[in-house]
Amino acid sequence: MQIVTHSVTVIIAAYNSDSTIERAIRSALNQSCEPNVIVVDDASSDQTVKVARAVIGDNQRGKVILQDHNQGPSAARNRGLAAAQTD
Repeated sequence: MQIVTHSVTVIIAAYNSDSTIERAIRSALNQSCEPNVIVVDDASSDQTVKVARAVIGDNQRGKVILQDHNQGPSAARNRGLAAAQTD
């Protein structure tokens, strides 16, 4: 019998969320299915990117993508979907 594993990607669209982004990333990374986590920062003006990068560190399952200007949550999610390598 062959065991099939499913890969999961959690996409976190973030904008000026430096006070909550750490908890969101840690929660996603700690799931039992061990998902990949993509944070898409939608041109935040606070420390969201700095915090996200610090939390992800060298974790191979995490990635931070930066939008060059604010495009809204749907554009951020679509950018994350385009970067995901899971079904």
